[in-house]
Amino acid sequence: MYQNFNTRKRFITRVVTYFIMATAVIIGLAGTIVWLLGYRFDVQEARVERSSLLQFQTFPAGAKIAVNDVELGFTTPGRYDESKPGANTVKFWLDGYHDWVKTINLRATEVRWLNYTRLVPKDLRTDKVATFGGYHQSQVSPNGQWILLHETPSARDFKIIDISDPRNTRQVDLTLPEAILPLGEGETETFEIVEWDTSSNFVLIRRAVGERTEILRVDRRDDKNSLNLTRDFNLDMAQPHFLNGDNGVVFALVGTDIRRFEIGSKSVSAPLVSGVTGYDIYGDGKLAYVAEIRKNDQVTQEVGVHFRDKKYVVANYDEVRPTRASFTHHYRTDYLAIARGNELSVIPHPLDNRGEDDVADTTTVTLEAGADYLMHNGSGRFLVAGRGEAVATYDLETGEMFSFTLPGLTVRPRWIDDYHLNYVRDGRLVMTEFDGANSQTLVETGAGGVFSTNNEYLFTFKTVGDGVNFDRSRMVVN
Repeated sequence: MYQNFNTRKRFITRVVTYFIMATAVIIGLAGTIVWLLGYRFDVQEARVERSSLLQFQTFPAGAKIAVNDVELGFTTPGRYDESKPGANTVKFWLDGYHDWVKTINLRATEVRWLNYTRLVPKDLRTDKVATFGGYHQSQVSPNGQWILLHETPSARDFKIIDISDPRNTRQVDLTLPEAILPLGEGETETFEIVEWDTSSNFVLIRRAVGERTEILRVDRRDDKNSLNLTRDFNLDMAQPHFLNGDNGVVFALVGTDIRRFEIGSKSVSAPLVSGVTGYDIYGDGKLAYVAEIRKNDQVTQEVGVHFRDKKYVVANYDEVRPTRASFTHHYRTDYLAIARGNELSVIPHPLDNRGEDDVADTTTVTLEAGADYLMHNGSGRFLVAGRGEAVATYDLETGEMFSFTLPGLTVRPRWIDDYHLNYVRDGRLVMTEFDGANSQTLVETGAGGVFSTNNEYLFTFKTVGDGVNFDRSRMVVN
C-alpha cells in the first residue's frame, strides 16, 4: 500500500515536471519566434510593438551613434534592433569630422542598411600632385585606377593618370595616331571623350571635323592600336556605347537606326530598332529606347527594350512628347524607367510577355520639374531624373521618392560613388547623398571629383593662372 502510494507520487511528480518543461520550451520557442518577428515590449508605452533593424557602417569606422537622441553603447560598424517603425533620426559623429544626421522612415521588421556614410574632415588637407597646361575634359575608368585627361579640345594628345596608388600617382602620354586622322587643308578638329569600356583598357572618343563626326576606339595600353570606326565601317555613327564586357562590340545610331558593330569581323547588323530618338544601354546589351513610329501620316511614340535580337515594346503613346528611358536591374529584378512630362513610371520585368493587365505592377511617381535627363547609379538601385536645379531620386529598394534642389546646378550631376552625387557650384565641389541629404562643400575645382579606390583621397582639377593643378585631398584624419 505504502509502495503503491510512492509509485503514484513519483508518477505525478514526473508528469508535472514534464508538463512544466514542455510549457517552458513552448513559451521559450514562442518568445523566440515573436522576437525574430521583430516584436518588442515598450516599457514606457507599456505595450508590444514590432521593431526594425538598423545596420550601421561609416567611412572611416569608429563613429559614435545616436538614434532619436539616445546614444548607443557602441561605435560603427554595428547593428541596432530596437528601432520603432516610422521616423527615426540617426546621428554619427567622430572627432575631426563633420556630424552626419538623417531622418529615415522605417517599416515594421524592416532591415535598413546605413552603410554609405562618408564622414568629411572639418579640415581638408590638399596638396598639388601635378600641373597641366589646361583642362578640357576628364573621365575616370570603371575600375577607378585611371583618369583620362584631355587638356585642350583640338589636341591629339591625352594624358593617362594612374591613381591606383594614390600616394604615388603617375602619368603617361597617349597620342592618337595620325594614320587614322586624315585632315584636309583648312579643316579643324576637336575631340570629346565618350566612355571607357568595362575592362578599363579601351576608350571611345568622338572626333568632330567640320560638319563630319567620327568615332575612335583608343587602346590605353598601346595607342598605336587605335581605330577610326567611322572610316573602317564607312558609316556615320552617333551615340556609341561599348557592350558591357566586350570591347570588340559597339552599339551606335546610324541615322535613326540602332546597329551593332563587330569590330573584329568588321560586320554590321541590320537595324535593331528604327526611328530611335534616344537610347541607353545596360549590362549585357539591354537597349532601352524611345522611337517615333510613322504610319499612315500619323506619328506615334514607342518605348521598349531590345535584347538578344528581340524587341520588347513596353509602352505606346499617341502623342509625341519629350521622353526618356533607362533600363536597370536591382535584386534579381529588371526595371524599365520612363520619364515623360511630369511622371516617372517604373516598370518591373519589362522583358516578360506583357499584356494590358500587366500595368498594375507599374509604379508611377510625380516629377515636380519634369526631366531633362534620366539615369541610374552603378548598382542600379537609384533612378535619378532632373531639370535645372530640381532633382528627384526613386529608390527601388525602399520604394521611396526624394525630391530636392541642388543650388547652382547647371548640368546633370555625376555619381562620385554608388550613393553620392557631385557637381560644381561657384568653383567648388559639392557632394550630396542620393536623397539630397548631408550636402558638403569640399574643395576648389573646375570639374567633378574622383575618390581613390581605398576612399582615403579625393582627386580634383583646379585652374591656377594659365595652368591646371591636379590636386589630392586627404579624406581621413590621422
